[in-house]
Amino acid sequence: MNHEQLQRVAELYGVDSGYWDIQGHWHPLADEHQFTILQQITQLQTLDEMELLAWQTPLPPTLTAAEHQPLCFNLTLPHTLWGEPLQWHFSSESGENIEGVLPPAEATAINEQIIHDTLYQSYPIELSLPLTLGYHTLTIKQSAHSTQKTLLAESMVIVAPASGWSLEQKRAWGIQIHLYTLRSDNNEGIGDLTDLSGVVHLAQQAGAHLVGVNPLHALFPEYPEQASPYYPSSRKALNPLYLRVASFPEFSETSKQAGKLRTAYFSKKTQHTLEQLRSGDWVDYSGVAAFKWPQFRALFTLLQHGEQSRLKQFNQFYDELSQHQHPLWRYALYCALAEVYGSAEWKTWPAELQFYHSEAVQRFSGKYRDKIAFHLFLQWECHQQLERSASGMLYLDLATGSSPQGADSWMDREYYAEDIEFGAPPDQFAPEGQCWSMSPFNPLTLREHHYHPFIEMVRSNMQYARALRIDHVMSLTRLYWMNAGLNATNGTYVHYPQQELFAILKLESQRNQCMIIGEDLGTVPEGFSEEINQIHFLSYQLFWFQRYPSGLYIRPELWKEVALATLSSHDLHTFAGFWKNAPAEEREVLLAALTDQQLWRDEPGDSQDSPQQLLAIMVALQTFIARTPARLMMVNLDDLLLEPLPINQPGTPDQRPNWRRRIATALELLSQQPGWIKATEALQAERAN
Repeated sequence: MNHEQLQRVAELYGVDSGYWDIQGHWHPLADEHQFTILQQITQLQTLDEMELLAWQTPLPPTLTAAEHQPLCFNLTLPHTLWGEPLQWHFSSESGENIEGVLPPAEATAINEQIIHDTLYQSYPIELSLPLTLGYHTLTIKQSAHSTQKTLLAESMVIVAPASGWSLEQKRAWGIQIHLYTLRSDNNEGIGDLTDLSGVVHLAQQAGAHLVGVNPLHALFPEYPEQASPYYPSSRKALNPLYLRVASFPEFSETSKQAGKLRTAYFSKKTQHTLEQLRSGDWVDYSGVAAFKWPQFRALFTLLQHGEQSRLKQFNQFYDELSQHQHPLWRYALYCALAEVYGSAEWKTWPAELQFYHSEAVQRFSGKYRDKIAFHLFLQWECHQQLERSASGMLYLDLATGSSPQGADSWMDREYYAEDIEFGAPPDQFAPEGQCWSMSPFNPLTLREHHYHPFIEMVRSNMQYARALRIDHVMSLTRLYWMNAGLNATNGTYVHYPQQELFAILKLESQRNQCMIIGEDLGTVPEGFSEEINQIHFLSYQLFWFQRYPSGLYIRPELWKEVALATLSSHDLHTFAGFWKNAPAEEREVLLAALTDQQLWRDEPGDSQDSPQQLLAIMVALQTFIARTPARLMMVNLDDLLLEPLPINQPGTPDQRPNWRRRIATALELLSQQPGWIKATEALQAERAN
């Protein structure tokens, strides 16, 4: 293998030759591993083929531009084609069409390369067009004066605003929850979308602007104990376990069948089951699933034989989504296949069903319409219950990836690098690196197909959100790849078309009036956080990490403005958990920061471990964070309630019950809790100016 050619080709496709660790040491990647990654990206077998492909691509598949500015791009063609006029055609999103002619090239090429005895040349092109926001199409054709015009290139043109959408409030605040942890008198063993509506109402009364929620992505009905919201089956569909049975319209129908369902639901036996599911300290996912899924099927039967107007609405919904192959319909199709073949792991299905676009899948969709309709019915109701809960206040969360055996990787199989996993290189927290057991998007395929699955995913998550947090936002510029089966020390960064992904997010953010928050923690490329801030994407600042090398906490007025400020995250300890286990010197450093802001004064004889003192320190700490200039401040419900146990402890999926711990206080009593009252009053006062 020619090392020089390998590096030349790797640069064309954005594959680094190694990585710098956190101590500044360079770790080169073996040539054979780098070559395998290139094969995954290009789906080609030789370096010559890969290099030729890059030069035989006349236009980038996607171009970006600013509104009312010229469209500038480089066009690459064999030198013989530059001697004749070329025709261009611009078609706008609204249907407007404009045509023109590129004259023969006369200037010096900005780049050229001889491949297989053919000289390829690149020239800069500038077109003055009435560019408006949206997704448009540009085509270049040969022989401008001939009736037979050969298509040379086609590109999607994204005209994006200068920045993403922002809240009107410059110092907004909100309350962060994990939905499944909520207790209430009437939920069915897990916090649900009806509970979410209750929290939104309480937050509104307290003066908050947002309610943050964990990812609501669809998980695996077949494996209810796989509970991590950050390892979903699909990031385009919602988790039906968040539906409340008693909130379905079918549940309240006046029909005899609905009456029987209600009688059974309110029977002593069923209510005893629900009370058991509600009473534990940990969510019993298997128990909740065992209760809800038979109820869901009974509700679907009621739909099929119940009120005709609602059935007609659903059938229209089904027909429209199936006709346009909407991601929710494709997800329902995946669920039906999993049901029929007894496994959600699509690689165990018959080979002809492992590709969404196959004829066998089309035949299945015709044969099993009712099964597909059942799962689509649940998504329909998820959207209705979520929409009722939103009230323009939801701050949702988008996971970094999805399971390689889940719905997204099946319905969008061609967009993923299947034999690759991604994660993080070694650092002080994980000396062996991290593998997150997920396959990454293939950046080349994404570009070639105009980011179709990415745009679907973004729209799906912005639909009811006022703000959207993007987990590991650095994935918009690079991801740490490793060949499947290798440990995380044998990886490298693969770069993504950052400006194109930014353009999509800015455009969708403005169209959906949804603010973007980028979780930029961990190994962040130099200057990346500043880049996202320039386009009004908020950085993610945690109090625990805002420290000088000496260990002292940074004063609030010195924090970033274009940021979300909060105490902690789901991967770290709660405040009460920190205080319980912190050594005396750590406590003193924290109290010193509060004292500096005149938020704390030690009183002789006070015990720092008394419930009253713990509450007072928590409120003072939240007030400290509220004083920052950050445009958004979030307070975790766990901290308001002084919950001692964390939601998740990274690296312990089998050692401890992650993603299951309930809050101790019922929803109906939240607004009466001292932590809720004192902290929300302090935040409302502090962030009012």
